[in-house]
Amino acid sequence: MAAAPLVALKGAAVAPGPAGALAPLDLSLSAGARLLVTGPSGSGKTTLLKLLAGLRRPTAGRIDWAGGRAPARAMAFERDALLDSESLLENVLLHLRRLPREAALARGRAALRSVGLAASDEEKRPQELSGGMRKRAGIARALASGAPVRIFDEPAAGLDPVTAREIGALLSAPAEGLLVVGAADPGPLWELVDLGLVLEPGRPARLGPRDVIRARWETLT
Repeated sequence: MAAAPLVALKGAAVAPGPAGALAPLDLSLSAGARLLVTGPSGSGKTTLLKLLAGLRRPTAGRIDWAGGRAPARAMAFERDALLDSESLLENVLLHLRRLPREAALARGRAALRSVGLAASDEEKRPQELSGGMRKRAGIARALASGAPVRIFDEPAAGLDPVTAREIGALLSAPAEGLLVVGAADPGPLWELVDLGLVLEPGRPARLGPRDVIRARWETLT
């Protein structure tokens, strides 16, 4: 018997509005899935990611998590969402306030090192960082959270190919969790996943094995 999905979207949709929209979508993902969501601008990629992250609610349909309760989730945003008033380290610690201070510092610093940011960068403000460094900081914050469900929106957008590949190599989630990456131009990000989902306005969503969906997407672009 197949294992129950970790999360199932059943006709989940978001009505059009200034914060985006999503056409009705059925989608089931098992623990350990690695999914890349792609499609043109306006297709609902970011809206879907925010639904999975719990930052938006469907206006129709439903989202069911295994056991009736969503696990801890962390999302790295396209525009990093770092607080300009806080240091790089304090930004990473935002999700760790439940921990004792010393434990939070150790985890935050380890996350920064894992994405290639040095101790000398810790006290810098976001406005002092390059675009690539800000991307790394946003990823570090998601990794430091320890959340089993990790969601990354356009992690390589605006970066040169070498940096984009380096950033892609940093994205991870626990084996029992879920990794979801959204990208309009996936490039090397395809190599991180085993499933692909194409969203196209006015057409049914297409979900399938990475290589099948990648080939379809490349014929459309």
